[in-house]
Amino acid sequence: MQITVADTRPASEIAAEITRRLLPRLDEAFVEYQRERAEEEARAAKRRAALDDLLTLPGAAHMGDQTVRFGARQYAVVKGDGSEVSLSLDYVPAAVAKRMLAIMQEACGG
Repeated sequence: MQITVADTRPASEIAAEITRRLLPRLDEAFVEYQRERAEEEARAAKRRAALDDLLTLPGAAHMGDQTVRFGARQYAVVKGDGSEVSLSLDYVPAAVAKRMLAIMQEACGG
């Protein structure tokens, strides 16, 4: 944001122009920033709660901001507001994978 004011005007008039033309926009931008920050903090709190819930499972280990490790090559990454999780299940025994996929299919209605 910027405004231009002639440098020949008295300081009091320049201050008045800044107050009239610039400050209202800054106030609006600050209110928007506060709203967006509050929304992100709420998403982060939900994400953290989902992460903490996953960490209650046996063998779970925290591996960074949003990642939980369950084995040598099994990871869960909590996404967005915590309502979704990306799973990486490399090198799972076939029988275990089949059972897991059946449970997921049933849980997701498919």
